[in-house]
Amino acid sequence: MKQYKTFLIIISATVVIIVLLMEIFNILGLNSSGFKASMPSFPETNDLISGDPYALPTSKNSKKKDNSQKEIDKLTKKLEQIDKDKVVSPFKINNPEIEKELAKTDTAQAPEETQPPLENLSLEEQISALGNSASSAEVAQTQDIYELNYREILASDLVSEEQVAKFLYKDGYKRKLIEGANYESLINELIQLTNSMDQWTAISAGIVLGKFLEVGEAENVALILQQGSLSQLSKILVVEALGKLGDPRSFKILYDEYKRSTDSELRDKIIEALANLKDTRVVNVLYNIITSRDRKLNTQYTKYYAIAGMAKLKITQARKTLESDFDMFIGKGYAKHFQIAREYISDIINPDLVDTNFEPGVKLQELFYKGTRYFLYIPTRSKTDYRKSRVLTCIPGLDYAYEELHELCSGLAKKYQMAALTVVFDLENFPSYWSFNLSGKRSDQRLLDILKHVSKHANLDIREIYLFGDYEGGEFVQAFVLHYPQMIGRAMFIANKLIKPNPQLIFPQGIGKTPYDPSREINIIDFLKSDIAFLKTKNFRDKKALAVLEEYRKIYEDLGITPRFLVKEYQHNMNSKDFYGDKIQTAMEQYLFQGH
Repeated sequence: MKQYKTFLIIISATVVIIVLLMEIFNILGLNSSGFKASMPSFPETNDLISGDPYALPTSKNSKKKDNSQKEIDKLTKKLEQIDKDKVVSPFKINNPEIEKELAKTDTAQAPEETQPPLENLSLEEQISALGNSASSAEVAQTQDIYELNYREILASDLVSEEQVAKFLYKDGYKRKLIEGANYESLINELIQLTNSMDQWTAISAGIVLGKFLEVGEAENVALILQQGSLSQLSKILVVEALGKLGDPRSFKILYDEYKRSTDSELRDKIIEALANLKDTRVVNVLYNIITSRDRKLNTQYTKYYAIAGMAKLKITQARKTLESDFDMFIGKGYAKHFQIAREYISDIINPDLVDTNFEPGVKLQELFYKGTRYFLYIPTRSKTDYRKSRVLTCIPGLDYAYEELHELCSGLAKKYQMAALTVVFDLENFPSYWSFNLSGKRSDQRLLDILKHVSKHANLDIREIYLFGDYEGGEFVQAFVLHYPQMIGRAMFIANKLIKPNPQLIFPQGIGKTPYDPSREINIIDFLKSDIAFLKTKNFRDKKALAVLEEYRKIYEDLGITPRFLVKEYQHNMNSKDFYGDKIQTAMEQYLFQGH
């Protein structure tokens, strides 16, 4: 019996010990097999949003979860998804309070990079930044920068005319800019900048002045012009700006300046500006210029400009005046100019017409390209000959002897199985065509457009063209070869003025790039390697032109390049009636077509 009691005590003690051990194992997180549990107990799904998904439940009433493999896999997937979200979307917020605030602006985008203050940017970066859409704060900042930097902008050769205009106008905030910066003082400052000794600064200021002027300011500008303290270049730039404005209130001051001035270029610019006013008073002024016999005040060029100006007026009085017989006043030398002017003012010339029907074998075939008259000869070829003809392009001088010139060029073209193109740049649209008419329609671009057009519709080869021009046409030829040497097969020209090979002088005086086209640079080496001949008379004594020729010779010598800019004397009187006769034809064949 005693032994039986002892046995029961031992069994009870063993049970107690086993129970105690099981409790200890449970507390330590061990299962009956002695392995660590795979996962802790997890809170409900809703608790994952507001709390740490890895935290153990802290509620005293929480019950143990079934740690079956199925439940463990389910919870494992949840954790994997949470980890995935955290990696892929680092900005995902699991805080209800923050989400509530963001819900008010749920359409907001991620913040863009903050642009550095404009004053910390370079000049080009400032202009680029101001070219985009602007806030009112940016406009205010624009005003400050304008006051500080616009002199630098105008003087800089690193920015284009369009960039300068964007900087000044600021996409519709022009009026705010004016109000904040005092419009009159800005205009005065721009005019003073046109008086700068630096040519780039002066021309750039004139360009901006032309874009910045408003109707009603003409009189104030004209009064500044009347002060007489401006240089000739400054006056030309101011007159050009007034012409673009076209305000009739500037008529008197412009006309008074015309009467005071003795500079032919300025007087020609004033005529051009007057013609843009569309004022009946201008008709009498231009009529008096055309019929005047005072050669000191009214040169041959001036009369040409006055005829073109009459046509540009586009008013009834001007048309009736042009229909009058002027032969008794100025002779028949201006007949072709009157013809073009009458066609222009009567809208006989369609500015939209583009001829596309070309007939081979016709020497004097008159055609039009968007208001520009040209003559085209295309050689007749057999149907089995698929070669493209090269093009001899001829540019007449301001005497408008274009029919005679085309007769000469088409005859040579026929002889050498080439096409002949003679382009007439009228003064109504291209008043300074010999220097590309930089401030208006570009004559060089018009020639390029016509060449592309005839190449397409007449199957011509324009990869390398042959060029000839006389006087103003000759000046155009030299300028064209300077700018487009890669397009030139050979060129020959006659001219009284030559472009200096000086990069410090702005084109057309020199080969420095111009504010009118700041992106284009002249490569003097490419020009010097072009086959070009300057034809001059034996008694040619223009000291300035001869000095320029000497400059070219020295450049060839210094660079060790074999001269290809030939200077040939022409034994002929340039003013004779048979100007386009046998002698000039022989000179062209000898130097333009040699070895063709």
